[in-house]
Amino acid sequence: MPKRHNNHQIEDASRRQFDRLLPDAWVSRPKPSDYGTDLEVEIFEKDGTATGLMFYVQLRGTDDTKKETSTTLSLEQLRYFHQLDVPTLLVRFCRPTSKFHCKWHFEIHPTAKQETQDSLTVNFSGNQQWNDDTLPALASDLKIARRAKNLNAHGFVSLKADSIDFGASKTFELKLAIQQATEICGTIVPADTLPDDRHLPLLISQIGSSITIRCGKLTSIEIPEDALGDELSTALLYCACIVSSDMGCTHQAQAIANSILQDKLVAPHPFIAFRAALALRSAPADLVSFALLNDLEDPSSPANPMLTVALVSASQKSHTQDWLNVWYDAVRHFAIQNDMQGPAAATFYNQGNVALQTANFADAVWYYNQARKLRPEYLTTDYFLQEFGGALYNSRHYRPARKLYESAITDTSSATDWHRLGDAQLLSGEIELATKSYETAEGSQRLSPEKFSSQMKLSLCDWLIAKYGENLVVRWHEASKMLRRIEIRNAQKEQEYHKILLEANALDPVSNFNMGTSCANRSEFDDALHHFLLCGIQCPHDLEAWSNAIKCAWNVNHHAFFAVLSAAYAHNALDGYALFRSDLTNQGMPDNLIEMLDALVGELDDPTQVSDEFSKFLQRHFSDGETV
Repeated sequence: MPKRHNNHQIEDASRRQFDRLLPDAWVSRPKPSDYGTDLEVEIFEKDGTATGLMFYVQLRGTDDTKKETSTTLSLEQLRYFHQLDVPTLLVRFCRPTSKFHCKWHFEIHPTAKQETQDSLTVNFSGNQQWNDDTLPALASDLKIARRAKNLNAHGFVSLKADSIDFGASKTFELKLAIQQATEICGTIVPADTLPDDRHLPLLISQIGSSITIRCGKLTSIEIPEDALGDELSTALLYCACIVSSDMGCTHQAQAIANSILQDKLVAPHPFIAFRAALALRSAPADLVSFALLNDLEDPSSPANPMLTVALVSASQKSHTQDWLNVWYDAVRHFAIQNDMQGPAAATFYNQGNVALQTANFADAVWYYNQARKLRPEYLTTDYFLQEFGGALYNSRHYRPARKLYESAITDTSSATDWHRLGDAQLLSGEIELATKSYETAEGSQRLSPEKFSSQMKLSLCDWLIAKYGENLVVRWHEASKMLRRIEIRNAQKEQEYHKILLEANALDPVSNFNMGTSCANRSEFDDALHHFLLCGIQCPHDLEAWSNAIKCAWNVNHHAFFAVLSAAYAHNALDGYALFRSDLTNQGMPDNLIEMLDALVGELDDPTQVSDEFSKFLQRHFSDGETV
């Protein structure tokens, strides 16, 4: 007989028990499991009047009483909760005790170390156990969350000391600190001075020996006891910045941070400084200034990698990375000053990666060189050799790139790795070595655009050997000098480019492009094809070279056409074909033939699925002798 899994039983029990906690007027709706939350709860007044207040619930049930007050949560799930427009309540249910604990997703704050992991443990405190005060508190929190969501850029942040928690002297000190904070930052105001919809209310209370600043029960930040002193107003500013950011009030958080930077106020505790710095993710230049103000550049600090990750992520969405280099330079300076060779080398390496990703290849080469000088062990790692080789290759330093790729290659290397090595060998003039690398790449793949690319490059190697034999020369600088002389004389003669290919550099892309054009004009399509392919391999994003190569392959045979089309697709997705297609359309290619070609290109991700109809179409079209 089939048995029902215990996890499913716990899940259903937790849902039934949770629904019993809710008032009859509230509505609980199940959500599909693939949405990351289990329930959607909408709050209504006792008389059935809608409030517009709503929250999601993720239920975590257990039969283990030892885990009654803890659960694990993936960082991916937590980030998903922060993306939602509606707050999410994480609820822990223990079936043996029938007890519930809960906390808002706003209250879950991973440490710098946890941010580098896949998941974290969420602990529930004693005052987070479900009781008679929970439901009113949830409704109150949701009202504050709605207020935060609707707060515009001109809204304020209010601070209020909970006089119940403090004696007269401490209350006076807090009121004085609040007044000082309002004088430093105009975004901070005392409580009860503005209408509710104009400010985000923060309450200062005491828990044990620490002071906590919270926004309802949605989120809070604790000021450690050892951080309390003469600079209490500074601590309040930092905490107001953090809580405002947690609540999504980025304009207010930014304004408070700007005031802190302007007055150069150092945080009273490193963790507060770290949390406040992360609040400035959307303003990375300020994040760097904030972190450096608080001496967070120490690479041994657990906060350092998290700040670096945040900055690198921001750099991928920005047109400038000056602030990222300021950060890396500060981290490296600190590391060198404190005799930390490993972190200093890692900083150079990270800068090299950023430069490589942003196509600043010369900078990447310089950074990688500095990294391997400080840490020679990098040259024994495949990933560094590949990345350093890529920077050298794209800087047209093909011979040293080839040596690094050769050092990185192994029997288990991918076809892409063999292609990189083959390209570097080809452009170093080592045609026979390139042939072997391309053969290895071609033999290791199923039918795919990259496999056809291997076949295309093998054809190119055969053509170079047949055309130049032992007379193939590759002297890049000499070819550049000869090209400059041609430009000065304003000569566009075929023999000039032919001379460069024979005497200086058979691989020169400019000369090959011009020779390809001349050959195509004489209908010497096979030679023209290989001239253009040499341009395409060296300049993968040269759409005109790829389009011309596709045109020439069209006029050679259907296998060459499909191989070149696949290679162009592998290098430039649809862009190279789009230019070729535009030329066909302008030359009057019938719409039905264009549509068939479009369908062919649409199946390039899996050439094994290309139907016989396309093959017959290509063979029939080429047999008609039509040229482009």
